[in-house]
Amino acid sequence: MLAFSNGLAPGLYRVHVGSPLTDLAENVAQPATWTFRVLGTIDTDQDGVPDSLEVFLGLDPLNPDTNGNGVLDGDEDPDGDGLSTKWELAFGYDPTRRDSDNNLIDDGQEDPDGDGLKNVAELAAGTDPRNPDTDGDGWNDEAEVSGGGDPTNPSVTPNHGFVAQPAIRVIVQELATYPSTPY
Repeated sequence: MLAFSNGLAPGLYRVHVGSPLTDLAENVAQPATWTFRVLGTIDTDQDGVPDSLEVFLGLDPLNPDTNGNGVLDGDEDPDGDGLSTKWELAFGYDPTRRDSDNNLIDDGQEDPDGDGLKNVAELAAGTDPRNPDTDGDGWNDEAEVSGGGDPTNPSVTPNHGFVAQPAIRVIVQELATYPSTPY
């Protein structure tokens, strides 16, 4: 279990553990990497939405499924933009508005980091929409998703024969040939 004496500021965190880290029995830890988000404050019902924001959003901070539909409040998409409430809160979007910044593009269709993955694809892949290379391995998130890699794990890179979408089409025109003339 990880514990932080002062807690963590809201944000997206990546943890990597490995050698020489050992457990209490001196077993060397296998390398592992994972990411997690901290939204801040207390989340009494563990639905992914901090209590203070649940009240603001008209949700019950003591009930993880305020409307009783079987979906956690944090997993709901009240504005219909394809993004869950907890994801929008984690990345600075307004879960009550389809277009948080009024730029005429739904939040789910934006690509703030320019990596080729729209926010709905970033949500599905578990990547950071404000970082084109979430795992820091030198491959942008879209290349890893399209190429069969894992954009959240730096040790799983894309198939190098196919790294982007759409595929590049190369057209080679035949050049006219002329008989050689001896001089």
